[in-house]
Amino acid sequence: MQITVRDARRELDVWSFNRGAQAFYEAAGFQEYRRHMELRL
Repeated sequence: MQITVRDARRELDVWSFNRGAQAFYEAAGFQEYRRHMELRL
């Protein structure tokens, strides 16, 4: 399988309360694609 630049991606984690970091990465072209939720017992 050949990987092209189109197939490559970068992932990073940003805390949901860190609006400044979210805005920074969105301005750099990142998009949200996954959201995790948990219920602590």
